[in-house]
Amino acid sequence: GTVNRIDAVYSEVITSSTFESGDWTFPANPASLSVGSGAFSGSTVQITVTGAPANTTVLGTTTVKYTNQGTSNSITDGSNSSATSSVITLSDETVPILLSATYKDTNGDGTVNRIDAVYSEVITSSTFESGDWTFPANPASLSVGSGAFSGSTVQITVTGAPANTTVLGTTTVKYTNQGTSNSITDGSNSSATSSVITLSDEAKPVIVSAVTGDNNSDGTVDRLTLTFSESVVITDGDTDNDITLSASTGSASITAGSYGATASTLVYTISGATAGNTSLTIDPIYAASGDGDITDPTGNEMSNGETVSGSDGTAPVLLSATYKDTNGNGTVNRIDAVYSEVITSS
Repeated sequence: GTVNRIDAVYSEVITSSTFESGDWTFPANPASLSVGSGAFSGSTVQITVTGAPANTTVLGTTTVKYTNQGTSNSITDGSNSSATSSVITLSDETVPILLSATYKDTNGDGTVNRIDAVYSEVITSSTFESGDWTFPANPASLSVGSGAFSGSTVQITVTGAPANTTVLGTTTVKYTNQGTSNSITDGSNSSATSSVITLSDEAKPVIVSAVTGDNNSDGTVDRLTLTFSESVVITDGDTDNDITLSASTGSASITAGSYGATASTLVYTISGATAGNTSLTIDPIYAASGDGDITDPTGNEMSNGETVSGSDGTAPVLLSATYKDTNGNGTVNRIDAVYSEVITSS
């Protein structure tokens, strides 16, 4: 992905010459190229260069000029020395190189659905072919779908990734040029078969579930268990880790937490929930602008406003019981047992 050679093409075969780096200059040189060694191949002088920016195979308008210093080792055809050349503008014969690839969950549902393959230059005049892309290592069983181009990035939709997880095992991707007219190009040069690229993680963690609990079985919700799409890292957070709660009835707030520095499940102690009601659900909401961060081990922070609809994980609790004389004849004939929520399917 770094320009390292200039090929200077002459009108005839170059013979009996010795390369002199001082003969070559760059009148326009925004890429800061420097001349190194040189070799001769037919009518071409192959000039090694250094100083080009890494990870890009496109330069700004750059020119080269040969100046005959009048020495015996100037460029010759064996009999005649080349004169000082005109200023030649370099043309592009560098193919796009696949530099890196990342996987993402673009809709925030906890399932990886896209791979971004980043090239060394803008991709143009190309049509995506799913058959050009393979996964040499693929423990997540990814399959290639459609593709789109965005600057130097090929955005590849994928299916087959396991649900509710934003972390994959070691997965690799490879592009193979099938030799068709719609292979990956910069408009002039088709990308060659790539090396095997290991995908890096750009999928943000999401909250998969939020389940209520009643730790002391008194009929009041006092716990909330959050399960994430991968292990998360808590950094510089307060007790609530920048999470606020929205309860289906009443209100609830976090007072403590029980978890390690890295965990896929966080258990929060909560207060303020409506007493004697185990049917309520609690939705957590994450604020990315808070003092702390919830990230995955590679540093991807949860999205601002990340949430999930809470679910009821609390069993009904018997709260009270009364005896009654329902027919008014002075004889107790019924006991009413009152639970912390509506009893159904019993």
